[in-house]
Amino acid sequence: MGKPAQPSVADRVIKVGLTDEMKINFSEELATIKSGTTIEFIVTNEGKIAHEFSIGNEAEQREHAEMMRRMPSMVHADGNTLTVEPGMTKFLT
Repeated sequence: MGKPAQPSVADRVIKVGLTDEMKINFSEELATIKSGTTIEFIVTNEGKIAHEFSIGNEAEQREHAEMMRRMPSMVHADGNTLTVEPGMTKFLT
C-alpha cells in the first residue's frame, strides 16, 4: 500500500467502474501489480447514486467500511479515498 503521487509518475493506468450493485470493475487484474508500482486509477461512477473508491490493505478497508456504517453520508477527498457522484469520473494516483 502506497501513498498519493502525481499522475505524471504513474507506471500504469487502471480504469475502475463503480456500479449500483456495489461491484467494482477493474480494466485489468490487480494481482499483477508489483510492489513499488505507481498506479493511476481512473474511477467512473456508472451508477445513479454516489459511490466511493478507497485504496488500502485489508485492515484499512474493514476500518473504512465500519466508519461508513456509522456515517453513511460522509464524503471523502483524502489521499486514498474518493467519493464519486453518478456519471462522474475522478482520478487517484
